[in-house]
Amino acid sequence: MTELISPEYKQLLQTKHVGKPWGGAGKSWVPHILPLLNKFPQGPITILDYGCGRGTFKPAIEPLHPDVIVTEYDPGVAGKDELPMIPVDYVVCTDVMEHVESSYVTDTLRTINWLAISGVVLAWFFYLVKPGIPAAIQRTFKPIHSLLENKYFFDRFNEIVFAGGARGVGKVLWKVGDQGLIDGIAVNGTARLIGWISQMSRLFQTGHLYQYAFTMIIGVFVLLTFWFNRG
Repeated sequence: MTELISPEYKQLLQTKHVGKPWGGAGKSWVPHILPLLNKFPQGPITILDYGCGRGTFKPAIEPLHPDVIVTEYDPGVAGKDELPMIPVDYVVCTDVMEHVESSYVTDTLRTINWLAISGVVLAWFFYLVKPGIPAAIQRTFKPIHSLLENKYFFDRFNEIVFAGGARGVGKVLWKVGDQGLIDGIAVNGTARLIGWISQMSRLFQTGHLYQYAFTMIIGVFVLLTFWFNRG
């Protein structure tokens, strides 16, 4: 769709957006989209908000569905005017026809209509008339189907490398830092040291007067010995 927008028309859209911040109704679509997303298995769900405007859809839906990751694009908003060239699961399009120049509107609508009609006809034929065809196609192109079904294995790669690596580093820090240094040395080590000092102190505090007197005599003897032998 980027070729449908000339630099001049893109600049015009951005000027209009600054003068009048359009595109604030994205959040109103969340109640309609959220039930559809809740039907899918748990896991990352990537959405491209095509024509995000003021970006009200992203902050409205992400807190309600922790697995949703929304990428925003709007040629009329500076800073969001570069179409992300990344694979996504779904595309949300609301109020986007103003992004198509007038000379392309007719062709764009015609293309959309043909795509919609073709999709309905193919779905009717494949799943009502000849339901065995989709299964046969899946078996024939099983490697490609598996690749697309697993989203090019990007999620699996992230789970193993980044998420797994982060969990591994966290486990090492927990074992070495928390259990070893903090609990083992700082907390439990201090407690053991204080306990050892207390046990040693108990050897000298028996409550017997004769032992205290004997200790004092030994102490005086050591001091006198040191005094006379210091030269």
